[in-house]
Amino acid sequence: MRALLEAFQFLTIIPLGKSRKGRSLGQTMVFFPLVGFTLGLLLVLVLSLIHISEPTRPLYISYAVFCLK
Repeated sequence: MRALLEAFQFLTIIPLGKSRKGRSLGQTMVFFPLVGFTLGLLLVLVLSLIHISEPTRPLYISYAVFCLK
């Protein structure tokens, strides 16, 4: 579990506690694909929430056309 947290800390700027100098990078490298998948999943979830919350474009176009009439 500690190697997973150190992999997150190595690949991001999130401080997750003190890093032990004795642990080799090879032990944490096993978790790099899992960390990348987790970060990608979080990014997709955040972007999908932004996409759902923003108003749709046809409303702006119809409002602009309404103002021109």
